[in-house]
Amino acid sequence: MQTPKKDKRKKIDQLPSTWSDVDFSSMQDNEKLYWFESRRINAWLINDTKKIKEKGESMFGLAAMVCVGVEFLSRFRYGKDKPNEYFPKFLEEYLDKKFKYKVKKPYNPNPPANNYEKWFYTKPYLKYSEIFYFGLRNQLIHNFLLRHTVIIEPLSTLLKWERKKKRLLVDVRYLLISFENGINKYLKELWKSKKGEEIYENFFSVFTLNFQRKF
Repeated sequence: MQTPKKDKRKKIDQLPSTWSDVDFSSMQDNEKLYWFESRRINAWLINDTKKIKEKGESMFGLAAMVCVGVEFLSRFRYGKDKPNEYFPKFLEEYLDKKFKYKVKKPYNPNPPANNYEKWFYTKPYLKYSEIFYFGLRNQLIHNFLLRHTVIIEPLSTLLKWERKKKRLLVDVRYLLISFENGINKYLKELWKSKKGEEIYENFFSVFTLNFQRKF
């Protein structure tokens, strides 16, 4: 896709970020993508996440915002609302390859009483991405706590496995950098994509469902 011409970009930059106030029916696909990048990603997601780190110094707030962003973008990238599968995959493909690292049977294999956690504790191997998803995303968003993960700084790298305590250490400084770089990588792939390709079709099918559907 080609980016819209300069005069068109200026008009789109003046549009609201609230999707219900925008008429997408007359827009071309490249104009929709430009609005998404300008008004939703840059103006909201990246800008607001940076403010949490730079002004609030809230590691919990930053981690929560990154989780919201990864889940949001993984639906656009893979076209399905299956966070347990596609949230970790987005981490691996776009934030850092270290998320693919595996740990062999780190936890008690006896499944807990609640079945929705069974998948995590009964796997013979767990990837860093799965530990991040379960221990940080799930626990922070739903229970306001961390399990098997710690957000900390400074480390010499984004991720570090602490073997004795069986937990994944996450440096929030590198997390913010990896998050922004991952978003930019995904957007570059989108701009290079063509109609009929999976990444293109997934994005616009979810875009239509989220932003063009009038309830």
